[in-house]
Amino acid sequence: MEGEAYPDPARLVSVGPSVTQLLDAPDDPAWANASVELCGGTHVANTAEAIEFALVEESGVAKGVRRVTALTGEAAAAAHAAASELEAAVRRLDVPAGADAGGEAAEAAVEAAAVRAQAQAAAVRERLEQTPLPAHAKTALRSELAARDRALSRLLRELTGARVRRHAAAAERQVRLRLRLGLGLGLGLGLGLGLGLGLGLGPG
Repeated sequence: MEGEAYPDPARLVSVGPSVTQLLDAPDDPAWANASVELCGGTHVANTAEAIEFALVEESGVAKGVRRVTALTGEAAAAAHAAASELEAAVRRLDVPAGADAGGEAAEAAVEAAAVRAQAQAAAVRERLEQTPLPAHAKTALRSELAARDRALSRLLRELTGARVRRHAAAAERQVRLRLRLGLGLGLGLGLGLGLGLGLGLGPG
């Protein structure tokens, strides 16, 4: 395949039909259900020598052709250990509870905790993307982080909404108070002026 380096001749491994059958009828559609691999060579004499195994990536390189990347031995053990550490780190990313009827100070404390949790989640995500991990563990951790991100974003939106509503209510109270004070002042001046004029214009 283009861009790949294999010895000449390349070693072909087939799970199912024999390599001879494949070569005798290379266009047989039945081979689409078989697992056939170009192999650079046998890496171990026995699978027990691999000790540990971690499939870290699976991707498509061409139509009907997939590439699987895996680690064995100490590298695989390190990948599994890193996955366990990151799983624990994700579990520690608690989403703060809302500050229902707790007042402005309580909401501010919850907001600060949520912002800290977002920063911690970003640090965990960076480690996740930079660390070789078993593919299934990386997928699960991405989903867990995404769920926490959504919960934190929703909490921060709720806190922002509560703050806006509180400020709006306070502004409305101020406007009403000023209107009442202004109306009272207007009535006082009107009555005083009316009485003064009445007294001045009355019989002497």
